[in-house]
Amino acid sequence: PDTIRSVALQFQKERQRFPIDHVRVYLYQTLKALEYVHNKRICHRDLKPDNLLVDLDGHLVLADFGFAKRIADGARSHTFLGTPEYISPEMLGEQGHGLGVAWWALGELGDERVDGEPPFTHEQTMELYHLVLRSKVGWSRRVQSHGAIQSFLARLLIKDPDKRAGAHGADEVKLDGFFERL
Repeated sequence: PDTIRSVALQFQKERQRFPIDHVRVYLYQTLKALEYVHNKRICHRDLKPDNLLVDLDGHLVLADFGFAKRIADGARSHTFLGTPEYISPEMLGEQGHGLGVAWWALGELGDERVDGEPPFTHEQTMELYHLVLRSKVGWSRRVQSHGAIQSFLARLLIKDPDKRAGAHGADEVKLDGFFERL
């Protein structure tokens, strides 16, 4: 069997800011990985920097499928799990969740890569969940100064999963103007 030699993106723990062009490539490679697993009806459910590895060619690899679950088309799961900073509003509610939890997490990752921290943060987990459910994203000046990424992230960070980018498949996300330069 092939062995992938990769390293975790540990430097991300330092809340490092990335140049917008790097964020664009990072997010595109991540969404291609999500597209692949979503086409197999697999919901990752724990997308976060620690679960994105970089192989020796510089490509991102989606890892740690410990929380992943196969979800039938139109079905929802009601399991509550994941990393608090990347949990979507529907994961916190009682209506259940589908593949859209990954698109929300992609928006969180993107904002974190541009701004240095996720859009919703709090030292206390319950307060963090309250922010995810009730607060609007407070865009930093850096995000605001790059209208294309702000628009893209705003489409991913819509609280209603049926209105969120990706609700009708990965093409909704891939075809966003933010990726025109790729």
